[in-house]
Amino acid sequence: MVDHSVIADKALKSTDLIVRYSLDIDCPYCGAELDLSDQDDENGRFSSPIFNNRWEDLVGDSVKCPDCAKEFIISNVGF
Repeated sequence: MVDHSVIADKALKSTDLIVRYSLDIDCPYCGAELDLSDQDDENGRFSSPIFNNRWEDLVGDSVKCPDCAKEFIISNVGF
């Protein structure tokens, strides 16, 4: 096993990894570009299925556009 903390007798510096994500969808009525991570609730309505590999749980879920106030359905989840 390789000790990644020392390579060629030089100590490596370390830093933190920051995770940032977005859940982008376009409103089919007004064309607004939405990030559903902004609409996520304390239970992770949108993020929990994504981060737990249950993407299909979002198919058929409804979203209300904050721009035009119309509701629409998520038809597919891709990456």
